[in-house]
Amino acid sequence: MAKIKNRERLRAKLRALPTEVKKYIIPALEKAAQEIVDMQYHLAPYASGDLRNSIDWTWGEVPRVAALSSQAPPPSPTTKNDLLLSIYAGNEKAFYARFVEFGTRATQLGEKITKKDRGRSRSYEATRTFPGTKAQPFFFPAYRALKKSVKNRINRATNKALKAVAAMQGGTS
Repeated sequence: MAKIKNRERLRAKLRALPTEVKKYIIPALEKAAQEIVDMQYHLAPYASGDLRNSIDWTWGEVPRVAALSSQAPPPSPTTKNDLLLSIYAGNEKAFYARFVEFGTRATQLGEKITKKDRGRSRSYEATRTFPGTKAQPFFFPAYRALKKSVKNRINRATNKALKAVAAMQGGTS
């Protein structure tokens, strides 16, 4: 049977690993989220400014009424699922963010529209004529453009944390 030298020191380092990694990853996630939000802000079409002002990020789930844009940056995570970061667009004023991102289809007065709802087809008549809008994507293109750099930033932060834990003496930082 093989013996592990300095077993207690190794255990102490392994116990310290999650908290040390979070210390490095949280700032990297915050910086990455802010970069994505900034790019989305610049890609969003400007009409009244409400859509642009509604783009933001927060720790945890997206708030029901996402009206946090004018407040200070969200606090650091403290809950069990503390590394969940959400980027969102839209609030009470800019409820139309998804319509801008994906566009809408045109309808004519009295046109039969079939909608799939939980496997059943339901049809209804259009009550007004609407020319539809062309998609003006701003949300997902920014995410896709920065996804690789965000992954690299998080990997670098993780590696720094691992090196910091490996350099620890006796399991204390």
